[in-house]
Amino acid sequence: MSGRIELPEVPELELAPEKPPQGPKVWMQENLFSTRGSTILTLAGLVLAWVAVKGFAGFIFDFTARRWDMVTLNMRLLMIQAYPAGDNLDIADEAGLPIDQIHRVWISLAIVVVLAIFSLVFWRVGSRISRRSIARVFMGIGSFVLFTFLGVPIIDYVLPFLLIVGGAVVLYVGFNAIRTAIGTNRLLGDLVLGILISLPIGIALILLGIGGIDFGGWEWQFSGKVHFWTILAGGLLVLVAWALQRDEASKEPTMPMMGILGFLAVVVAGLLWVIQVPVPSELVVGAPKAWAGIASSTKVPWTLILLGSIPLYFVAVQIRRLVPEQTGRQALSGLWLLSFPFLAMVVLRDPGFGEEFAPGFSLGQYLALAVGFLILGGAVIALASSPTIGEWSAAISGVLGVAIIYTWGFTSMLFFIRFLLVMLLVFVLGAKTFGSGPARNRYLMVWGVTMVLFTYFYIIAKGGTTVDVPLASPFGGFLLTLVVFLGVTLLSFPLGVILALGRTSTMPIFRLMSVTYIEVVRAVPLITWLIMSIIFLPFALPLDAELDRIVGVILFYAGFSAAYLAENVRGGLQAIREGQKEASKALGMTTVQTMIFITLPQALRTVIPALVGGAIATFKDTSLVTIISLFDFLHISRFVIPNSTLGRASVRTTLLFAAVFYWIFTFAMSRASLRLEKKLGVGER
Repeated sequence: MSGRIELPEVPELELAPEKPPQGPKVWMQENLFSTRGSTILTLAGLVLAWVAVKGFAGFIFDFTARRWDMVTLNMRLLMIQAYPAGDNLDIADEAGLPIDQIHRVWISLAIVVVLAIFSLVFWRVGSRISRRSIARVFMGIGSFVLFTFLGVPIIDYVLPFLLIVGGAVVLYVGFNAIRTAIGTNRLLGDLVLGILISLPIGIALILLGIGGIDFGGWEWQFSGKVHFWTILAGGLLVLVAWALQRDEASKEPTMPMMGILGFLAVVVAGLLWVIQVPVPSELVVGAPKAWAGIASSTKVPWTLILLGSIPLYFVAVQIRRLVPEQTGRQALSGLWLLSFPFLAMVVLRDPGFGEEFAPGFSLGQYLALAVGFLILGGAVIALASSPTIGEWSAAISGVLGVAIIYTWGFTSMLFFIRFLLVMLLVFVLGAKTFGSGPARNRYLMVWGVTMVLFTYFYIIAKGGTTVDVPLASPFGGFLLTLVVFLGVTLLSFPLGVILALGRTSTMPIFRLMSVTYIEVVRAVPLITWLIMSIIFLPFALPLDAELDRIVGVILFYAGFSAAYLAENVRGGLQAIREGQKEASKALGMTTVQTMIFITLPQALRTVIPALVGGAIATFKDTSLVTIISLFDFLHISRFVIPNSTLGRASVRTTLLFAAVFYWIFTFAMSRASLRLEKKLGVGER
């Protein structure tokens, strides 16, 4: 008898065969008109869609009443507000020439595009896509264009005649019933049907149809030539979509996504030189509208960026072959993290030093303090990470904590020194976890890089700005919205995670501090915190610390957002099973290591939808900065342009443009969130 255990053969699983391809007629029968109820719902939905699209299209394309020329004329105001662009004589240099610094905005945009392209290459985003996926996009766009520009006008013409024909049919039925009743002298029901029901309904339908005929035609407020080419483009999109998904091979991912994006970049760059937009024919009140091409100051930079991104992609592919992907991804992550403060504080703000821009500022004093802290702090961290120090590491942390409390609460010491002490305490607390053993030198290197970056950006912030604008800050319009949103997001996320960890901590002092902070902050409206940022913050800072109003808004808004983010993260932490924590302890991991490497990543993965929802709310709530006299994108759309001399009666148009603009960014964030959830398997076991 053999000692082997023979397992029975397991038959291979057979998947159900795929359904054969079906035409549009079969699809509509199964999904739209399968039952009487679905047929009624489909027809009702079509009527509602017709009413909504007709009203929306009529509002947009009524160029006589809509002031789209005010949107195109004030596009630069909406995007960057009063940033010097060389066309304002009030912002001039010593020679009296207008200052032009608009190139800083384009440089910032180009840097973001470069980082985005390298990120797409190193993370291998969108390698291949099926023809059927592209066909669905084309079909959706083409169908909407045809329904809007062809279906709605046809229905507008046909519906009154259908009502007239329907009324005539009802009248015919009614007269026939009356004739039958009179001829027999005994069918009282037919007589009632004809006189009391059919005749009134038929006459009403005919009158309603006659009243609905638009004898003046469908007024789109633009030429029939544009209408014809738009319908033709929609029809071509539908035909292309049908051709792309005719065969079964259309399901296979064969089309390169980057190639499609490159083709779209070329198309958009070409359209920039062809498209015409409505503009005022003269800069006077009541001037008629005219059509003109996009300004060269806009289409030339955009063309260079769009077309330059194509060869840059191939350069990034070659660099990926030379550099390990993991190294490249780490470098790109660091560059993305540093890009926001670098662009906002250096490129766009253009710091200036000296008595003209920063009176009383001593660069040598801050450099000497930074070098001293770099050396002494490194020695303290090396001592705290030593395996032989034992409990003295906690004593060092306690001394630093007392020093921080004393300097922040009882002295007027430089703000720079206070921040350095806080940074040193954070590194000392993490020395045992991240700086022990072979990682000690790398941990000290991280301390040195952090010191250099912090000193650099602090000195940049202390300096003035050479961007001369008539307002308190060089940021305005959508640029201000973007700066506030990114600043709040980058600061609130780590603070919210720390608060969530503190609230779930077993140490009463940390839990009490976190609970108190969260409950107090959430109990006060955001507008109140924004007002406090400009009233109370200057009194709370030492004399050497002068913060820009936008910086104060970002700090207070980030503190407010962190309180809500902490509760979302706490929900994710509570969803982690205790068995995983016990398993990590059995492996010899410390509490901090368990939290950082086991618990926290799973918690953040679980609450991705809530985090993205909070980010979308933050992006929209940046419009509240208007309460403290900051001119954001929505404030300019709602008040500045409609209250100008040329922009009268344009408030509905500018608000619609602002709503669509907000929707584009929030929808993009939502789709990115869905992609990330699918990649990480959120909701799956």
